[in-house]
Amino acid sequence: MNNNIYEVKIVSGSSTSVDALVKNELREYPQNDYGTVVLELEKTSHVKTVRIVRYKTKELCKGRKLVFKEGVYPFDSDVSL
Repeated sequence: MNNNIYEVKIVSGSSTSVDALVKNELREYPQNDYGTVVLELEKTSHVKTVRIVRYKTKELCKGRKLVFKEGVYPFDSDVSL
């Protein structure tokens, strides 16, 4: 995948705060316009971690959808969460 056309965010915090951020992100960058995908990486009773992946612009998205297989998380790095 060409990382130059994607925006990737990893967010960690309480379920309430992460859910609110995801809701805001989807409002600002709708799936139909940016192909936004939210992948849940971890969820415990105290912490939730998600990865948000989207095209950087509407023009790059052009109605395409980002599709990833379950358990395959794009743009993994050597950094441990």
